[in-house]
Amino acid sequence: LLYFSFISEWFVRFALGPSLLGHRVRLFVNHPLTEEKGGSYQKSWNELPWQNSSKNANDCFDAYAEFRCFIAGPFRYVFLCDTDNFEDFSGSGYLQIIPQLTVGVDGHVQLPLNAIQCQTVLSKLLGPFEQWESRLRVSKECGYNMIHLSPIQTLGVSDSAYSISNHLELNPMFSTKGKIYTMQDVAKLVQKLHDEWQVLLISDVVWNHTAKNSSWLIDHPECAYNLENSPHLRPAFVLDRILYHFGREVADGKWTNCGIPKDKWEGYHLENLRRVLLDQVLPPHRLHEFFQVDVDKLGAEFASKIAGAFQFRLIDDCLVPLRTNLLPRLELGKPCAQEEKTLPLVIVQCPDYKRFGSTVDMEQAILTFNQPKPDCVDEQQRQWRCVDDFRACLQRLNDDSATRCWNHLRDAVNALLGHVNYERVADYGLKHADYESHHALLPKYFENPYENADLQTEEAMMYNEKAKHIMALNGWVMNDDPLKNFAEFPSKTPEQWVNDALVYFRRELICWDDSVKLRYGQTPEDCPFLWKYMTDYTELTAKTFYGFRLDNCHSTPLHVAEYLLEKARYIKPDLYVYAELFTRDENLDNLFINRLGITSIVREAQNAGDSHEEGRLVFRYGGIPVSSFFQRPIRPLMSRVSHAMFFDVTHDNCCPIQARTIYDTFPSAALVAMAGCAIGSNRGFDELVPYQIDVVREKRLYCSWTDCEKPEAGQVNFSSGMMIGRRAINDLHYFLGTAGFDEVYVDQITEDVVAVTRHNPIMHQSVILVSRTCFSPDKINRATVCQSEMVNAEPSSMSFMTDVEFVEFPPGSAIALRTDLLGLGFRMRSCSGTDLEKMAHEGYDPVLIFNLTDNLALALFQAPSLRTILSGMTLQDLNRVLFRCHEEEADEHPGAGAYYIPGVGNLVYCGLQGMTILLNTVRLKNDLGHPFCEHIRKGDWLVDYIADRLIRNHHTKDLGLWFKNMFELYKAVPYNLKPCYFDAIVSGSYRIIRETVWRKMSKFINSGSSFVRNLALASLAFCAYAKSAQLPQLSDKIHPPLPNTVVDSVTGSSVQALTSLSAGLPHFSCGLFRNWGRDTFIALPGILLITGRYDEARYTILAYAGCLRHGLIPNLLGGGAFARYNCRDAVWWWLYSIKCYTEIAPNGEEILSDTVRRLYPSDDVVASQKCTEQPLADTIQEAMQRHFEGISVRTLLFTIVLLSVHEHIPPVKET
Repeated sequence: LLYFSFISEWFVRFALGPSLLGHRVRLFVNHPLTEEKGGSYQKSWNELPWQNSSKNANDCFDAYAEFRCFIAGPFRYVFLCDTDNFEDFSGSGYLQIIPQLTVGVDGHVQLPLNAIQCQTVLSKLLGPFEQWESRLRVSKECGYNMIHLSPIQTLGVSDSAYSISNHLELNPMFSTKGKIYTMQDVAKLVQKLHDEWQVLLISDVVWNHTAKNSSWLIDHPECAYNLENSPHLRPAFVLDRILYHFGREVADGKWTNCGIPKDKWEGYHLENLRRVLLDQVLPPHRLHEFFQVDVDKLGAEFASKIAGAFQFRLIDDCLVPLRTNLLPRLELGKPCAQEEKTLPLVIVQCPDYKRFGSTVDMEQAILTFNQPKPDCVDEQQRQWRCVDDFRACLQRLNDDSATRCWNHLRDAVNALLGHVNYERVADYGLKHADYESHHALLPKYFENPYENADLQTEEAMMYNEKAKHIMALNGWVMNDDPLKNFAEFPSKTPEQWVNDALVYFRRELICWDDSVKLRYGQTPEDCPFLWKYMTDYTELTAKTFYGFRLDNCHSTPLHVAEYLLEKARYIKPDLYVYAELFTRDENLDNLFINRLGITSIVREAQNAGDSHEEGRLVFRYGGIPVSSFFQRPIRPLMSRVSHAMFFDVTHDNCCPIQARTIYDTFPSAALVAMAGCAIGSNRGFDELVPYQIDVVREKRLYCSWTDCEKPEAGQVNFSSGMMIGRRAINDLHYFLGTAGFDEVYVDQITEDVVAVTRHNPIMHQSVILVSRTCFSPDKINRATVCQSEMVNAEPSSMSFMTDVEFVEFPPGSAIALRTDLLGLGFRMRSCSGTDLEKMAHEGYDPVLIFNLTDNLALALFQAPSLRTILSGMTLQDLNRVLFRCHEEEADEHPGAGAYYIPGVGNLVYCGLQGMTILLNTVRLKNDLGHPFCEHIRKGDWLVDYIADRLIRNHHTKDLGLWFKNMFELYKAVPYNLKPCYFDAIVSGSYRIIRETVWRKMSKFINSGSSFVRNLALASLAFCAYAKSAQLPQLSDKIHPPLPNTVVDSVTGSSVQALTSLSAGLPHFSCGLFRNWGRDTFIALPGILLITGRYDEARYTILAYAGCLRHGLIPNLLGGGAFARYNCRDAVWWWLYSIKCYTEIAPNGEEILSDTVRRLYPSDDVVASQKCTEQPLADTIQEAMQRHFEGISVRTLLFTIVLLSVHEHIPPVKET
């Protein structure tokens, strides 16, 4: 799935692809087409009208539809092909328009996405509302321009920051005895920070769960997955209660004699726990019975059904069965027809999940097991045998069901052991030694509001009124499919049921024991209260804040999130939305992004295991590569990597000081700040808090800001932690994000040292940050914490190279350098321990780019402009500039030919078109690793080739000199920038040349569609002057203008440079076989007349007219002297072309009086040196007269002469 994003005020244009031309296509978008006051819109489908840029009638190849983007959010388009049924659309796609974020009074300051610096703050640690501003000021002083607050609504019994009990009220903990604060007070503070601090406040929205003590759940239990509306959870509830009671017994020490401790756990205790659970705890409760059938009950039902089916009468001393009821497909002794054969008997699960409540398809059972038994003595014995077979089958099904159940239980026990290992055993875990309610041995999956009772009583509750208040808790499933709701029953087939609906039974859920999972259904009608309640909550949050963080986004049903976000965007159209997605699949990420309109996806630097991986993440999410191609304003839409909010640490991550070292905090934060995307961090990281601030158990408040030199307890300033460093890197990130430093390059200098370059391709400036990370304690190398200071670098007196001396560059250090017009490739010259002796920028001196030599400066000043040069060139000259295949080039200049690129091969054309074809593909994909780009970086051979081949020809020499001067500038560009500048020069020149070609053609071409214009451009490739395939010379008496002339390099005489039409490239490009009469005149109207090349069309008609013989125009022209008259209809195509010329060309009838130089005054002579001349009208008359009289002639063969020229040509005899 692809991701396309747009900026407000961009235009999205749709064009018809080749497969849709000629069809009736209707296009719809759910983006509004007109902007209205107020800025709030309801999504509705709007049909886009088709437009046409061509001014020519019936030229619909450029049909397009477009709309202007002016409202943010996710949108969709669909198109219908030859139908009006909207549901039967032929194709669709998603478009996302990113919000325009502003800060300051009246939003006068734009905040680009790549300049966002966000800090997560747990709202419950801000204290009373009146103290919020002083505590939030810490974020502002550290340079953050966005603050993400955890939910500010009333929290649940656990006091977890993400377990809300009342979504519509402000948490009462923020109020004081003298003042009750509301959401309106928060909204005022949010607006104040927006206007005065230029800081945006955003908040979480929690749609997936609610606190288990939410009072509204009592009146609306249908909002949760309970044991009444989700009976498939009943076996999991029984297992949950078994484990709960067992856990309490362990806490009471009742299992110590079995090797399960009451206090501290060791590794070997885990196997004891496994053995006890599988051998002693679980077996007595026979959980497999929930999935089994009652063999006796179903056996009796089966026996009764087959017993009354027939009665037997004695007829002629034989017992004959007579049917007595209408049981379907039940006839004694009759084998099943092939089409009646069914699948093997399977258990049909009891919908109420009662023990032995399942059943089977009795009709299928009768069809399968009520079969003839030839060895039975009577009918009763046969029936007993059938019942026995059926019961045996049921027992096998029960055994299989029990086996599956116990396999699931073994997996469940493995999951339980993993939980206990993390909670109590593992060194990386929590090491709990008590059994308090929040440290229970085994996690609880269901909220049971009733008093604890024995298991029989609790199991009975599943089937009475109490069941609707026993609710499934929420959590997340590792490696689960985010598009599946793990709490729902997805299918009725046993196979899918086993795979998809057993998360709670298999104990695969990593459970949040304070929150109940919410059950929305598919539409608001499925659960009206919940949809209305969450809509009110969403709209209230949208009115208060400038953006959302979608908590637990991957587990929130997509259709629910779509609905609620649309409600929020109606309140605040430029809503900023970011989220974490744990899909591990970029396509799935894009699905969520496209449908929900997620602006930024959280990416975590903490996921990197070393500096190399961290650098890779910076490069992946941090912008486009340095030296990227300059993209055109109007360009084909290309999918891109979704925008990232790159966190050095999130509130869910463990503390980096514990996971890595304290010396890595600033280097990694600095690397993250160099990413060309939004960046984020967590409150406490900058203060170097050495542990993770727990979202549930932490009660202490954040420190507030002070301007005093020495902060008191509970206060911080720039002397605290790494706050001054954070302010510096945040200021740097903001500068890079707003000043056009959009390109990024990451260089792994050593194992621990990473350099990141951000480059501004317009101003040609770069900022380079070098960071020495320290991921593990053994990298510290006796480093000490020292005072940081900010320094300014002075320019070196040396112009060619600047060296930066690193006397000490210990772990934990980072330095940023700003450079102008320097080469971006650099290498550490040496690195040993903490001493990095020198870092040099190895590249071309920037002054070479603009401090030109006197001669070059004078040449550039005096040189004419490109358009001036092109205005004096003919289309024949432009053929040389753009096209000419290898054979044409080599024919004129022996040893010349098409340019060869390693890994690509010979270019198709020697001219600019050959490399433009390649450039268009490479540029569109920004494929800097393409062999073409690698070849350009390695040397300047191609630019020399371009200039030199044009300078060789008199008519293109000025253009060649222009290119040569431009490429002198280009050669001073650093090697790694050369592909994009080569493309800028060549593609920019190509576009101007192409426009010149079209301007020199007819009005039909100039006003035509891109398809027509490109066809006209392609026609230029076939029309060229070929030295070895010249047309017969024309009379000097033809009407002006006369053709251009060139000097014959052999004779030194002036000859006419007539354009000829190749019969096909490259095989018919030069020599004897270039010019064919039939092919020429079939193509001439389209290639020369329609394009407005009337003079060249006239020259071609007259040149072939001079070869008329036997009333025929030659097929193979052979320069006239070696013409072959082996085609009867060539003369008719020639006549047709003359007719077209008189109709299309201005004053076209004058060609009839033009002079023809006849090479064959009579039929029986060879081409005469002393030719006769006559008007074209006479030549036409002769051709028609000869045909009227009748033509019967064999092809004249000049075998001896021809073989002397081309010995491989065999003699041909044709009539």
